Amino acid sequence: MGTLVSIRLEKPLDSLEKGAFMLGLRLDDHRSAYLEYEGPVSDNRGHVRRVERGSILEWACNGDEWWITVKWSTDDIHAIRVAGEGSPPRTGCPCRVYLADSSEPESEPSER
Repeated sequence: MGTLVSIRLEKPLDSLEKGAFMLGLRLDDHRSAYLEYEGPVSDNRGHVRRVERGSILEWACNGDEWWITVKWSTDDIHAIRVAGEGSPPRTGCPCRVYLADSSEPESEPSER
């Protein structure tokens, strides 16, 4: 397995309302072992605790943005947009994280 893209957020992602954003900071990529690990981080750098589990259904890059569709363990599906400042989100740089969509079913198109 490869590395994990990591973004520090001000508050939990599920606290965002559809269409809203919060500021994030792109961190160094993490080892894939952190998908399963919970516990202390070496050198007294904190503690890891899983708050959710999900699968990436789609990841697309468009200019300075990432569009990521995630299916969470609750079966909710969210489209998340991560926007850099003129370039894709880079390590050590701020970014905006938007909740672009939710798992609410789309209404069927009406027939005319």
